[in-house]
Amino acid sequence: MVVVDAKVVPRSKKRCLVWDGHLLTVKLTSPPEKGKANKELISFLEAALHREVAIVSGHKSRRKRISIEGEMDEIKRLLAGYSCQ
Repeated sequence: MVVVDAKVVPRSKKRCLVWDGHLLTVKLTSPPEKGKANKELISFLEAALHREVAIVSGHKSRRKRISIEGEMDEIKRLLAGYSCQ
């Protein structure tokens, strides 16, 4: 299991992410209301990685710690296809 520091950007025009080596920035289309952005974050990452994902801390913050099943190299490789470029 890997724990990743993440920054969530809700209400974006499209879903994508940026990995700078230390911080995963995830852009989501949902608003940060009633857990909608958290649900989208989990479903987006689980669909991209085909692995179990959970928010460890930061449920009500844009800064979160996320646990992901698997190895870091494999996770980085899978997330590369969802880059914001």
